[in-house]
This record gives sequence, C-alpha cells and structure tokens, in this order.
Amino acid sequence: RAELVVARRPRVTILCTGDELRAPGDDPRPGSVAESNSAPIAALARQAGAVVRVAPIAGDDLRGMQRAIEDALDATDVLLTIGGVSVGDHDVVRPALERAGVTLDFWKVAIKPGKPLAVGVREKAVILGLPGNPASAIVTFTVFGAPLLRALQGDSQPIPMALPVHFDSTRRRSPDRLELVRARLHAEGNALLARPHDNQASGAVTSLASSDGLAFVPPGDGPVANGSTVAFVRWSDV
Repeated sequence: RAELVVARRPRVTILCTGDELRAPGDDPRPGSVAESNSAPIAALARQAGAVVRVAPIAGDDLRGMQRAIEDALDATDVLLTIGGVSVGDHDVVRPALERAGVTLDFWKVAIKPGKPLAVGVREKAVILGLPGNPASAIVTFTVFGAPLLRALQGDSQPIPMALPVHFDSTRRRSPDRLELVRARLHAEGNALLARPHDNQASGAVTSLASSDGLAFVPPGDGPVANGSTVAFVRWSDV
C-alpha cells in the first residue's frame, strides 16, 4: 500500500493524590503508605499504546490540587487522577477539577469495585478520576481507560472481547451494581470455568496478581448460581 492511516500515540499523565502517599523507596513516616498505583496503571496504559508521564504526587489541599491538575493537563491527551474522588473531607479532586475548568460528564458508576469514578473534559483533553484503592483503580482503568486509549488511536474494536464462561461458584449478588470479580480460568472438558478469588477487597492487589481477569456478575436479587454463564475479560486482552 502506498498510504496508511496511522494515529499518534495518546499522551497520558498520571496524577496520584493524597497526603498519606510517599514515593516508592522513600523512608516510611507515620500514617504514610507507599504510592503503588502509578506503576501498574502506567504499564496498562503503555500496553494500550500510550506515552505515559507520571506527575509528582499531589496533596489534599484544594488550591494545590488545582495547580497540580492544571500543570498535569499541559500537553496531555488523557489525565488520570488517582484517589480523592469520593465524598470524604479530604477528597478534593472533584472540586479541583471543576476549578481547573474541567466539565464533568458524569460522576459515580454502578459498578463494584470502582463506584466513585469521575469522567470529564477540558478542551481536547479527557480526564478520568479513578478511585484510590489499588484494585479499584486498576479495575476501573481496565474497563474505562484502556478502551478510551484504543479509541483515541482509531481502533474499531476498542473494548476487549468478553468470553462466555461458567461461574464456578455460588455468589451473593449486589442488588444494584455490576460486580467485576477477579477470577482464575480453568477448563473442564470443552467448558471454560471462572473461579472467583476469595479476597475481592478494593485494596487487595494480590488477588489481581493471581487472577486471569474479570468476571462480570450482573446485579440481581438472588445469588448467581454455580454454573451460570457470565462474561469474562482476560487481563491479556486489555
């Protein structure tokens, strides 16, 4: 072919937030935790074709957060903020985004984990406000962020293909939220089965590391029965 249609790799900036965060490798201090979200989110963004920059950690001060957001929006296509988008006293990301001129398209999604997700735009930049708990951040980026990056590059099928699998457990369902369950795949005859991890806590990164992907358990009144067919997205397809 003499001509090909190509796309520029989207520029992504990751802004982790919270007074409690310290950079990996820094000496511990009382009440602090090591910032552990930027590395996996950056890896997933690069896997989706992005050029990634990690901004300095921003504290829980409204004016300082606004300045950090404005700086992070400079020369970026997608801004990923992590943490501070809920409704606590120290959750200042959402008002700081609005002060920085971001128009929020929606806030909160009926999924578990990852309910406090914010999505907005400023001029041509897209902003995703991800929750701060590691499992919630990675799951919401998988469902919303990676498809966005692929769509920005012209991918005609940006959403990863979901496999029909049998749920290898009986599980109580959320009445009003889609649950994205970390699970491992195994085969029985010609059937694929998804066995959920015991620990589905929003901070449990070990269950991410030892799972093959996410089983999509729809909301409902009764439990999902053992052997029910559900959709499954593998990490390798993100």
